[in-house]
Amino acid sequence: MDWQIILLLLVIGALSGFLAGLLGIGGGFILVPPLFYLFRQQEIPPDQLMHIVIATSLAVTAMTTLGSTYGHYRENAVNFIVLRNYVGGLFFGCISGAFIANLLPSVVLRMIFGCILFLIGLYFLFFNLPTVKCSLPLPLLNLFGFIIGNLSSLLGVGGGIFTVPVLIWNKLSMHKAVGTSSAATLVSVWVGSLTYLILAPPSPSNSALFGYIDLPAFATLSIAALLTVRFGVKAAHRAPVILLRRVFGIALLLISSMMLLTGRKKANLVPATGTFLFLDSSRGSFFDLKIDLGIVKPGG
Repeated sequence: MDWQIILLLLVIGALSGFLAGLLGIGGGFILVPPLFYLFRQQEIPPDQLMHIVIATSLAVTAMTTLGSTYGHYRENAVNFIVLRNYVGGLFFGCISGAFIANLLPSVVLRMIFGCILFLIGLYFLFFNLPTVKCSLPLPLLNLFGFIIGNLSSLLGVGGGIFTVPVLIWNKLSMHKAVGTSSAATLVSVWVGSLTYLILAPPSPSNSALFGYIDLPAFATLSIAALLTVRFGVKAAHRAPVILLRRVFGIALLLISSMMLLTGRKKANLVPATGTFLFLDSSRGSFFDLKIDLGIVKPGG
């Protein structure tokens, strides 16, 4: 890797680590889009590209959430009773999601949940959150865990973006929800990462891959994330609840936008005054395309 890529990875890792500590999420939503862009510039088989992106994101998130969970635990912000009733379904969901991701493309699923996340983000920003009158029953908590575990492994995120709203609706305060979500994310990303390692085909001897994990990117991102995660934890326990809720809502809107954008087809057509702009991902540049009777031809 040249120094520009290393610098970019350090910035991305630092941002994901801070948000992991601040919001109780893994930070995978920050990692997936840039990793997808960087890895597709390399000579990676297209059918393995997203698997490598997701597995590397999960591996970095696994390291980040170690520091985040410990920090929230020291702040007494982890509800172990809720966590114990939640992680069973989460565990099996992460394994299931990794198997599904290994067999099927996840573009449609990513688009659907990108839309759902956008609505949840708006909800956090503009509406008062209701609380249920009693705790969610154990089977329902496990069901939520199973669904979120599947999404975690399919999308390469820790699952905290889904877990925090569920825990708030289960009568946890915002600070407790963030801390407990961080601990749940720790489970999901480690299970997902290990499952991807097991499912990955053998890597060439001269490859930088360990299973589906890109080791240079993993090391660079992890170092930066571990250095900033503690600052996110401190900010989370000093910020007003309403501010934290709004930051989480904005984060969800950004997450959903990234999911929707990365879910688009590789050859994107953008209307532009009678022509279309085509992104050539192999060269990272745009070319004019003229439309003539429904046939797309390269512009002169």
